[in-house]
Amino acid sequence: MAASINQNENFEDWCMKYEKVKQLIDEDSPRDPESEPFKSKYAAIEILKKLREEVRSSLPEDDQQNQGVKALLGVIEYQLGTNYIETEEFSTGCEHLNEALGNLRGMRFSPRAVCLSLNTLNQLGILWSQRDEYLMSLEFLTEAADLYKKYHEKDDITPYSIDDLFRSETNVSCEVHRKQEFDRAYTHTLFYLAQVYQNLNKPQKSAQLCHATLLRQLEGKQYESRDWALNCATLSQYYITQRHFTMARHCLASASRVFADLEARGVVTGSQESGLGDDDDDDKVANCKADISRCWTKYCILLLEVSKTASEGGDETVNTMVIDLEEYLTPAKSDVSQNIDGPPDGPPTPADDVKDGAENNDKKLALRFQSLELTDIEEQVTDCIVADYTKAREVFLMAQKHVNIAKEYYCLDGHVSNYIEIVKDVSASYRLLAVFEPDVDRKCKMHKRRIDILQDILKELNVKYFLLECRQLRFELAEVYTEMMGLKIESNSDGDLTVSEHAVKKINSLAKQGIEQFLGFIDLLKDKDKLPATYSDDYVRPALVANFNLGRLYSKIITPDMSVRINNVRKSLEHYQYVVTYCQTHPESREKVKDELDVCESMASLLPARLDQLCNQSR
Repeated sequence: MAASINQNENFEDWCMKYEKVKQLIDEDSPRDPESEPFKSKYAAIEILKKLREEVRSSLPEDDQQNQGVKALLGVIEYQLGTNYIETEEFSTGCEHLNEALGNLRGMRFSPRAVCLSLNTLNQLGILWSQRDEYLMSLEFLTEAADLYKKYHEKDDITPYSIDDLFRSETNVSCEVHRKQEFDRAYTHTLFYLAQVYQNLNKPQKSAQLCHATLLRQLEGKQYESRDWALNCATLSQYYITQRHFTMARHCLASASRVFADLEARGVVTGSQESGLGDDDDDDKVANCKADISRCWTKYCILLLEVSKTASEGGDETVNTMVIDLEEYLTPAKSDVSQNIDGPPDGPPTPADDVKDGAENNDKKLALRFQSLELTDIEEQVTDCIVADYTKAREVFLMAQKHVNIAKEYYCLDGHVSNYIEIVKDVSASYRLLAVFEPDVDRKCKMHKRRIDILQDILKELNVKYFLLECRQLRFELAEVYTEMMGLKIESNSDGDLTVSEHAVKKINSLAKQGIEQFLGFIDLLKDKDKLPATYSDDYVRPALVANFNLGRLYSKIITPDMSVRINNVRKSLEHYQYVVTYCQTHPESREKVKDELDVCESMASLLPARLDQLCNQSR
């Protein structure tokens, strides 16, 4: 086939025209003026149209040479399709890509057509994904993945690259380059599949494909360091939601290592191609560094959260599942992963158990980015549930280290929303560390630190522009004061009915500040000074929990003044009754505050008698 095409008297002229097209696309297009951003691409399209007619007119009767010409037409239609898409003519682009597949029908598995077919299917998958037609996108991308795997199973010949089809046999790319291009196209397939599965709400499949993409990029040295590091850190966030802390830590350590190597080189990979200036490069590097640190912070916080639940007797375990990525990494003649669930016949034997254990170890190794030296980074923080203050503090300090790094980029001036989220992470880390601190006074100091940082940021915010954030901060402040009040009551009771005057003042002060913050939160829910008759789904629980806590806080104030005691009981009853009444008129809300509602119903029935008793005593 190759010889027949190369011997065509017009082939050399076609190659020269195709080279001109590539020059317009790759070299001239990035330099097009802003007033004509698609000037070079439009010029390339015109040349491609004329070239298509010339090639079509030479279609021979000989089947072998016919296939060669059809492959050339496939390249032309592919380039037309991608250029129309890049000039935002998506429907026309889609037509040309489908035409390219039509030209390749019956020859997709040939060495000359398989790489072109794979890239065309990828482009169609991307196009349909951009149209939010994810099932259609999935169909094209799955076909692309199958094409790659089946070709490797059936043929050992290295495929030709797309551009090689318009080159003579003596000028085609070397075998190494052609293999890299074919492998890179398949890696892109996996990357696009990961995005589609994410949009189809299949996070596990998406994470599996994302992990495989990162492994292939690293092994093939086909990646931009900044993007790779950020994508790897982002993948860790999936693993921490699955309690797979070992793999989450490994991804974060890998991201940190690749990014550190990038910083050490002082190079922003890909900046030359993108045409970015130095300021843009510096900002992207700083942004990436901050985002990786934020991922580390989330890792530490969730590890402490899981450890807290475990320490309280909850059923929390670390996930040690083995994820099988074999089918995406190394094409093989036989699929050894088909029998990973055990032997097909009979119960497993001890020998089978040993074999399964070895296979699982191999799969764990396959998941690791083995070309990276990560020991020094991974040893900085545990991947196990912590059970005491010393271990918890180590995790806490790791979180604080990365919070400080993130704050270097996400400062209050210019990154308000992100800065607030970081401040809330700091508060969460102190809250969780306090769980493992046995000394009550030290616990209170940690909560006081939370109050200081939350109040500092709240004072800086304009409620008009940051209403949501102000609501969140008010609510959290109220919770901290309530927690501290509970600790003070607990530490001063000691089985004795009397409480010192100093302790009374402290308990009352904390209760009143908690009340102030909860009332402030409720005020922020008002519209034109009036609470909504029905809360939005996001605020049903917070609003009712705030009223529940107000009922508790009013009842905790210690005072000898009978009129104040009566007034506090009335207010307490008012807030308990509010929760009961709202749930009666909105029965769908009952499940959202089930535990709190039980207490509210009980107190709403008991407090009227208590109120009467106090009123009688005051007479």
